[in-house]
Amino acid sequence: MGIETDSILYLQMAPTVDWFAAVVDKPKLILADEQNFAKQTNRNRIIYGTFQGAKIFTVPVIHNSTGGSYKGVKISYATHWQNQLINALKTAYGKSPFYEYYGYRFEIIFKSQYEYLWDLNLAILQEIIVCLKLELSILVEVSAAVVSEIQLKPVLYYQVFQEKLDFIPHLSVLDLLFNEGPDAVKVLRSMHS
Repeated sequence: MGIETDSILYLQMAPTVDWFAAVVDKPKLILADEQNFAKQTNRNRIIYGTFQGAKIFTVPVIHNSTGGSYKGVKISYATHWQNQLINALKTAYGKSPFYEYYGYRFEIIFKSQYEYLWDLNLAILQEIIVCLKLELSILVEVSAAVVSEIQLKPVLYYQVFQEKLDFIPHLSVLDLLFNEGPDAVKVLRSMHS
């Protein structure tokens, strides 16, 4: 079960598998230009799989920039979070079948030092769309009617730590991409069955 064609989603950082499954066959993706930034969400978090289970990496933001619109939220570079994130993803997915084919693309984005969180997240989203070879146009609309949570019934796919752990659902689509590569789109489509 997907979402309606005209549903408006919030822009996640490296959206979840569920988020992408909901839009994989839609002709357009409508993102909300949110006038109020919602804290403690996947707007500045990536959920990824490790040998210890699901982990969350949070990209730090400048707190006095979070009181307004999403597009105005600034990223903090007071710490070396880019290297920490890249190392976390390499540790989690370095032995996955397709990390070497896709990982470097996201490393370039993470190292780019975007000023605004929105711009970083949009760059990540656009790269994921390219990697998945989707023909998906992106529109941005001001709206308060945003689909906030999408959780579909998980479809099992290969995960690098599956021999030690049970399948971990609802991770970032990067997990699916690094583990399944070109077959990632088939997994996303099968979530609608």
